[in-house]
Amino acid sequence: MYTEKVKFNYLLSGRNTIGIIKQLDGSSLGSAVIQIPIKNSLEFEEILQMHKINYTKKNVLIQR
Repeated sequence: MYTEKVKFNYLLSGRNTIGIIKQLDGSSLGSAVIQIPIKNSLEFEEILQMHKINYTKKNVLIQR
């Protein structure tokens, strides 16, 4: 069937539903780079930890 990596990518980006990134008002900035608002970052980190994904978190201030 699908590998764990493919399943996780479907979770992030969505397949037949809205992905976690859009649900958390985030965006994909490039390969392996995701921007999530601070207010949703803890929820996103929980998802990464649940799937045993190694990650580095950087807080960035962006002017809109």
